[in-house]
Amino acid sequence: MHPVHFQFITTPPPLGQYTIDRLFALLDQFNPERRNAILSAAYICYTLGDNSGYSPETAKEDMYRDFKKAFTDHTMLQRLADEDDSRWRDGYVVYGLICYLLVEALRNCERDVYEGFRGNNQEQLKQFEEAMQGDDTARQRAMQWSAKGVKQMDRIYVAKFMRRLAYRQFCEQVVEPLLKGPETD
Repeated sequence: MHPVHFQFITTPPPLGQYTIDRLFALLDQFNPERRNAILSAAYICYTLGDNSGYSPETAKEDMYRDFKKAFTDHTMLQRLADEDDSRWRDGYVVYGLICYLLVEALRNCERDVYEGFRGNNQEQLKQFEEAMQGDDTARQRAMQWSAKGVKQMDRIYVAKFMRRLAYRQFCEQVVEPLLKGPETD
């Protein structure tokens, strides 16, 4: 767990410090690819899993735009409390959203590297061993399979590194400035 993550979840939101506008100003400055990686769980909750209205090429940016609009034009917040003090309401909404995003991002970082191989690795190993016992053609196929496996593992490690990088940068570039207050932006 990143130290800023721990500090954020153990610090109650100060009145007026966590605002929707400030959160989205920080998110707008955050690397779009990493921002979308962090916010993907929130997009799914926000769209209730239905992202069919988005084109595959621009889905993440369109989802971010719509997600941001729902908060910044206060339609999402109006449902929470019409007469409530907006400083408290905004602060707790931002606090809850950031806590959710941090938990999801950390959980995503800790996913098993070998996730893609679960369930069928014993069968694959058996096939590899059998192929190595066979003729030259079977051995060549087994070696090609092995090389493909190494490339797949490389992709998995790179993906895990990118998830960790997105989490770390989210903590340092979005959450930490929220904790420090508006004068540090």
